[in-house]
Amino acid sequence: MEDKNEKIKRSGALAFQMIISLFYTAILIHMTYILISRRSEGWSNAVMIYLPQLLILISSMALQFFLKINHRTHSQEGVLPILFSFIALEATMILQDYMAIIDMYAVPTEVLVYASRFSVLGTAIIFLFSSIQFYGTNLSRSWLYLGFALASVAYITFALPISAPTGSDIKIFTSSANGDIVMLCYFIINIAAIATYAVAVVKDRATHSPLRSLGYTLLIIGNIMSLGYTPIPSITSVVVYIGGIIILGKTAKNSF
Repeated sequence: MEDKNEKIKRSGALAFQMIISLFYTAILIHMTYILISRRSEGWSNAVMIYLPQLLILISSMALQFFLKINHRTHSQEGVLPILFSFIALEATMILQDYMAIIDMYAVPTEVLVYASRFSVLGTAIIFLFSSIQFYGTNLSRSWLYLGFALASVAYITFALPISAPTGSDIKIFTSSANGDIVMLCYFIINIAAIATYAVAVVKDRATHSPLRSLGYTLLIIGNIMSLGYTPIPSITSVVVYIGGIIILGKTAKNSF
């Protein structure tokens, strides 16, 4: 019964990831098409920012399909659909540019910022949660703990108000004290996740795959770089991120 419930949870999380990813994939494709067809000023830089985000979404979905088809699942990979769903949600900020391109402002900028804050902090928390599982910590109620952690992230997200003027071009990490707090939390959690992956390998190389640790570390670094919203970091991020995806796919059959 427990295995059946676990399969239902994973299938639901995977379905959610597919819906979110396909939604933003469609928007990114449409944005790229409009930018290329119009060839307005700065269109090439914009394409170099949005195209890597599109490739990150596609590569994440590809890994999930690969694992599903080959039935290669590990304990921590049960959280991958949720992780990739949050990574997809990080693309929420592109809606601000998308609405400007199609000249339809349907969602307030502040709502987009709150949603983006929640997604980036949530992604970092899930990376940390996955690293703890990788380390070998036995969490009998893992989904409950993860839910509590994400609820805490939601509280932090909405407890810190946006201090930038209404209607301005606000990014996830605004140049304010509140934005700095969000950024600090984000980097501390990600660094803790990377450190946990590394310590797990050092502690027991026989049962923890160094390559899998490297794969998840590359995902974290690539995801961080993708939030730069400038051409060079965006292009570099997709190379690093897909490198992590390839490593996880190749080592999926190995135990850790």
